[in-house]
Amino acid sequence: MDRRKFCYALVASYLSIGSCSARGQGFPTGEGIHDLVERANSEDDEGIVASGALSAEGCMLSAGIGSNPFDGVLGSSGNVGVDRLFQREGEFLLRSFPVIPYGYFLRDDNAPNAFASSKSINRNGPHGTILFGIRLLTEEFERDGGAGFAIPGIFAHEFAHIFQFSSGFQAPTPIMELHADFLAGWYLARRSQIPGIWTDVRPALQSFFEKGDYAFNDPSHHGTPNQRLAAVQAGLVSRTSRADEAFALGLRYLGQ
Repeated sequence: MDRRKFCYALVASYLSIGSCSARGQGFPTGEGIHDLVERANSEDDEGIVASGALSAEGCMLSAGIGSNPFDGVLGSSGNVGVDRLFQREGEFLLRSFPVIPYGYFLRDDNAPNAFASSKSINRNGPHGTILFGIRLLTEEFERDGGAGFAIPGIFAHEFAHIFQFSSGFQAPTPIMELHADFLAGWYLARRSQIPGIWTDVRPALQSFFEKGDYAFNDPSHHGTPNQRLAAVQAGLVSRTSRADEAFALGLRYLGQ
């Protein structure tokens, strides 16, 4: 588990050259991310999983993402410090969840969002791909004066979807989303026990509450604000250190 790498490719502006963490395992150099996506759709190559055309198959943080989020893939947030923080958070998440996704940023100009897909772009992320929106990132940093305390919970929500996919779990969208919210709460409780890491769950609770909706007849309905808040709170007090137990507790909480 300690050797798992969650690689946010640190690339120059306009999608030029990528690399991974200081421990190695980066992108093939000299290729833009769009080139990787194009070749992932057509052939098997080193570091790339040709798992069929990449599309919007997967789960988003909030309703309303574009038809194909992979069209907006970015290798960097544009800030090396933020990229390093995401790399570090990804490594914390890898110690908690039994999955290995590969992560990118997302151009989410139309609406702040994050996305998880079972499709893999890079072999270093065999269980899928996570996209985190730049607009979402900016808004969450602004929420608490630059601390970004809600971001680990959102990140964990997307990891939870990858966990669901790898487990073969399928359910209506509100169940999938509230279950991921529960696991996000579970992760925040686990994260709060990491020495030297400050975790404040209040911004995350507010963020998930705000991302609820009342579009009950919409297939992308994610749960009401109170349902999303309650699911994260239930995960926070689930009192288990094991991801598989937390997964089962989340299902039980939702009556599944």
